[in-house]
Amino acid sequence: MGVRGRNRRALPNDWTFGYLHPNGECPHEPACYTDRTRCKAQPKQAIAHASTAEILFYGGAVGGGKSEFDLVEAIAICLEHPGVKVGIFRRKLKELKEELVGRFLLLCPEFIASYNGSDMFARFFNGSELWFCHVQHEKDVYSYQGIQFVAVFFDEASQATEFIIRYLLTRIRSARIGMRKRLRLTSNPGGPGHGYLKRWFLRPTPEELGDRLPPRPFEIWRPLPVGNDPTPAAHVPTRQFIPAWFKDNIALAAADPYYLAKVYQLGGDKARQLAEGDWDANESMIVGPMWRERHVVGERDTRIRTAFPDIEPGQLLPWHVAANRGWRPPKGSLIYGSTDYGYGAPWAFYLHATLPGGHTRTFLEDYGPKKRDVKQAEIMKGALEQQTFDDGKTPLMEGLQWIVYDPLIRGSRQEQGLSKSILEVYQDAMPRVQFLAGVATRQARLSRPNRWMDALATAPDGLPWWSCTTGCPDLIRTVPEVPWDPDDSDVEDDDSENHAYEAIGRFFEARPHAPRADAFDPFEHLKDDPLSKAEAERVAKIGSPKKVVFDIGGLVR
Repeated sequence: MGVRGRNRRALPNDWTFGYLHPNGECPHEPACYTDRTRCKAQPKQAIAHASTAEILFYGGAVGGGKSEFDLVEAIAICLEHPGVKVGIFRRKLKELKEELVGRFLLLCPEFIASYNGSDMFARFFNGSELWFCHVQHEKDVYSYQGIQFVAVFFDEASQATEFIIRYLLTRIRSARIGMRKRLRLTSNPGGPGHGYLKRWFLRPTPEELGDRLPPRPFEIWRPLPVGNDPTPAAHVPTRQFIPAWFKDNIALAAADPYYLAKVYQLGGDKARQLAEGDWDANESMIVGPMWRERHVVGERDTRIRTAFPDIEPGQLLPWHVAANRGWRPPKGSLIYGSTDYGYGAPWAFYLHATLPGGHTRTFLEDYGPKKRDVKQAEIMKGALEQQTFDDGKTPLMEGLQWIVYDPLIRGSRQEQGLSKSILEVYQDAMPRVQFLAGVATRQARLSRPNRWMDALATAPDGLPWWSCTTGCPDLIRTVPEVPWDPDDSDVEDDDSENHAYEAIGRFFEARPHAPRADAFDPFEHLKDDPLSKAEAERVAKIGSPKKVVFDIGGLVR
């Protein structure tokens, strides 16, 4: 338990953990806690330690001293505020132990905090606790449902999804008056969370900015509440971005000045992200390079200008996103549904419509966790029966062809004491709806990126084959940010928030199926003439010199 002094002394004298120290030895000796002038943060770390922002992101290139900042700041909070709980997170347990717990044991003397290895928390002499936590899967966040942290740190936050971070924000609370509550994120670019970090801190949405310019690095600013957020504008948590580069780590740069050369050997997008802290290097996102919410018509857009003579160069057109939350398809359109199952992680349900020229539009979304199978079926049925075509009276159900579903929901749940599968619960609620099983093999994951790219591509009329409406905010938020799997570059990263990407990808994959038609009896018109009906059935069964054709008019010979 506690710090192993012999291990600390066994370290090389020039290992400074990214902090500056006068004698070149381990910076956090016992004397450092009584004389803070002995151990100094490096410039960017000092700015981060002094920040008053409620949500801080300290991120950029490798070697910027980010993980060390997390640990020192977390320890400082525990020392300053007796009896509080602080959480420090990583996505994977192995990395948590090796990168954070191991460093903590070297940083914090035993007389200050004792470490409980089985429960993975350190108890300080003043009653405060530092918890070392991991969330391998999105549903793991509920393991911390009853815990009250005054501060949460997430090291390598780009490995976490936005859903994970938003949930952990709800765990930051305190009944103490005047207690500062804070979220601290540190990371390099890339990974499942690259998109939301860039959107939160570098390129905020127009809804969050209002009429302001995007914030500059180091600026503390307050976003506007968006969507259904009831938070008063003056109480939305403030944010700050502190960029980090290799040169900021004076100690590491002095000890290993050619470290960046090794990083550049990775080449391409990844090298730019890690070596330069480039958040605009987004080739690692599957559809990111093709996704455009709007498009400015140029001289080269000859197909658009030919098909639509009224459109002029310089005109701004909605492209993959139509800014019309209440848009509904014209009566007569074919309607399709698709889902991606989740309970702990978000469940995603979408409706799509075919448009003239072979275009399709996704226009209705339900997205979120903690919805059981019965509730999911109720939501789907309600959307189809209560939502109408643009005539305002014809239910969408009348145009529904099928709903394609996550094949996992077909599995038996008898071992859980449940007699019906999730699919059977859906079918009981909507007996007339045809459900199609999505493809479950690896082949589906391999084909899905191509299906998405085909959908985002331009049709002969110059417009994209597929678009969605602003009635699908979680689709718009997550799909452009789904990255390739770093360990399997042909498929999406399954650790990302890919629920909308998969649900809509299943729709693209299932579209070649023929539209559903109501059951049709070709002999219906002969029901009043049993002898003629029997003869027609016999001929249809054994064949005839004349070709038998079934069409909507009945049996034609």
